[in-house]
Amino acid sequence: MGWLVGAGTGLIYETRADDFRQGIVMGSFFLLFLLFLLLYFMMGRNPATLYFSLFSLMWFIRVGITGARSFTVLMPWMHWVVKFRLQYIALPVAAILTIAIINVLFQNILGKIPSRIIYVGSTVFIVIYLFADTVFMSNALLVSYVFLGLGILYILLCFVLKVRNVNIEQGIFIGGMVLFMLATVSDFAHFTFNFTIAPFEATGMGMLVFALCAATSVFIATMKETEKAKENEKLLADENAALDSLSRMKSKYLANISHETKTPLTTISSNVQLAADIYDKACGTLTAEEGKLISEALRWASDAALRLGRISDNTLSLASMQESREKMSGIDITKLLISSAEMNRSITGKKGTKLTIDIPPGLPHVYGNADTINQVVDNLIVNAHNHTTGGEIIITAQAKAGMVSVSITDSGEGIPAKLLPVIFNRGIRGPGGGTGLGLSICRQIIEAHGGTIWSESPVAEGKGTRVTFTIPEFKHEADHLLDGELLTHANGGIEGDE
Repeated sequence: MGWLVGAGTGLIYETRADDFRQGIVMGSFFLLFLLFLLLYFMMGRNPATLYFSLFSLMWFIRVGITGARSFTVLMPWMHWVVKFRLQYIALPVAAILTIAIINVLFQNILGKIPSRIIYVGSTVFIVIYLFADTVFMSNALLVSYVFLGLGILYILLCFVLKVRNVNIEQGIFIGGMVLFMLATVSDFAHFTFNFTIAPFEATGMGMLVFALCAATSVFIATMKETEKAKENEKLLADENAALDSLSRMKSKYLANISHETKTPLTTISSNVQLAADIYDKACGTLTAEEGKLISEALRWASDAALRLGRISDNTLSLASMQESREKMSGIDITKLLISSAEMNRSITGKKGTKLTIDIPPGLPHVYGNADTINQVVDNLIVNAHNHTTGGEIIITAQAKAGMVSVSITDSGEGIPAKLLPVIFNRGIRGPGGGTGLGLSICRQIIEAHGGTIWSESPVAEGKGTRVTFTIPEFKHEADHLLDGELLTHANGGIEGDE
């Protein structure tokens, strides 16, 4: 305790000036707290921004309790023991936050073990200041000063030995630390030897200068990180655009190849059929063995041409999947199923298989592309026909929970148990052979419409297969969408997928 000697007016002015100075320091820390908290939520949530915001809050509390004791005026109801504990706790909390900020701005400069020692030691002092009695707290304060002083010396040593080619934000932060250390040494010299080195004290203005330097460093680092994030977003957008362009080029290429392949295949198949017809009329001029060889050769050529035609169709389907999704509209699913069944009735009849349609009246329309849904139904009917002889294929449909489900059930040989979980994967072929693309394309079409597809086998008495798919009902509020728009359905929607 010292004595102030002078005129009363001068002493009053001196006290008021000190109060104003403390108020400026408090207000500055509080504004820094609010500013960087807002910056944290608005600018990418850089952790250094949050750490510095909390650092400013801690020092706002400490300055408000010490010095002019503004908290006593602002919160007279707060017990002195609570203020006493807050004053002591602010120091180790600020130490933890300072180490966290340094680890963000100067990555890998502080060793992991020393950083953890500072974290753990500061936490121990926080616990002491929370629960110990005030006498023990006062005794522990000197130990905490020694501990934190050693930590500061370690940080400065790391800066001297490891920091090279510092950027602007790191240089400002280091400058603020140097000014703060100068203020700390000046305080020690003032109280010990009665002379002052720096014109500001460590607890008030010295810490504020350091905080302003740290604030500038953190702000610059945040702006750099935000700018880098924007550049990465632009780069990602450019890459996505390039991938989209490449994907469309691939689709056009596949469509052209498929189209050019299908035309000669059709010619080959037609001429093979013509040759077979001519052979049937002229078979009397050939021996039985020659006739058999020619007949088998023509049949193999015809089967190969048809198989290549199916591959061409499947390739064209893959290439045009995107374009199909862009032509969605309301579809009368009842009419589509009946039409598809009638077109395939002559095919199933060749093997004596009965084709039955069991659809309830009043089935709601669905939202989708009529050509691709028709392709799914045709594919499933042909698959059922290929594995059924002299049996029955039944087409059923029902509406439930905003979806229309369609099932094609046959009484054929069924799907082997080991193939059932993967039957819709690309390249999986059943016992009858095939391209391994048909069911995979069916799944892509149905999922692109926001539906699902699955198979069950056996259906009854160890035989038969049932394949079921769902399509969203048509919602009339979507009528205003123009052709070419992509509708996202509530259940997961239709996504652009190559």
